[in-house]
Amino acid sequence: MKKYLILIMAATAMFVSCQNGTKQKALISQNDSLQAVIAERDAALNEMISTINAVEEGFRAINEAQGRINLNSATSEVSRKETLQNDILFIHETLAKNKAQIEKLTAELSKNKSASKQMQQMIIKLQEQLEVKSKEIEELNKMLEDIWRKL
Repeated sequence: MKKYLILIMAATAMFVSCQNGTKQKALISQNDSLQAVIAERDAALNEMISTINAVEEGFRAINEAQGRINLNSATSEVSRKETLQNDILFIHETLAKNKAQIEKLTAELSKNKSASKQMQQMIIKLQEQLEVKSKEIEELNKMLEDIWRKL
């Protein structure tokens, strides 16, 4: 009878240990899956932040170019006109890059459901800055066209 009792206890112990091993493997697999999801989310977030930084740098460069546009800075009218045209071209190109990057951010944000409200607010602010800069550039272009007609 003791032999049967020992056999039953040994079988029970093996059964319990097999169950724990299966549960442990399942938990390890689930942990690995969650780690992969977290890494993917972090990579997407880092890419969005990098794009936001690039857009902000673009706006800084536009501000700098706008500051360089000084109608009295060049000595001759030809060089003044060339300088102004180069600055305006740079501003337009940078503005277009910023617009494309903001559109990319908006698309990524719509795909990424885990993005925070703060990230959404940052993108909205960038869109607002883009609109303001676009209007400023339009006004600047009109002003320059009037000046060039007078020259």
